Amino acid sequence: MNFAKDLFTSWDVSGDGTISEDEVIKPLVSLGLVPDHKFARKIWQSLKPPKSGDEEQVELTSDEFLRIFRYDTIQEKLMKQLEPRQKF
Repeated sequence: MNFAKDLFTSWDVSGDGTISEDEVIKPLVSLGLVPDHKFARKIWQSLKPPKSGDEEQVELTSDEFLRIFRYDTIQEKLMKQLEPRQKF
């Protein structure tokens, strides 16, 4: 979880305690982790769709962002439990 906290802090350029679409998409595209801004925007908006009629950018709080990583941890633990056990 420390990685996720550090990542959130580094992407929160404005320092307001939330990360916006622009604060996340620019580094993702720059690092080559997504093919382009359009693709990254679709992924970002799927995390927290804007309210209908709301044209403001989607923003995630620290807790919302960390929750994404927590789900991955749960999935990882579950997959380990489902792996066949080796017999000695």
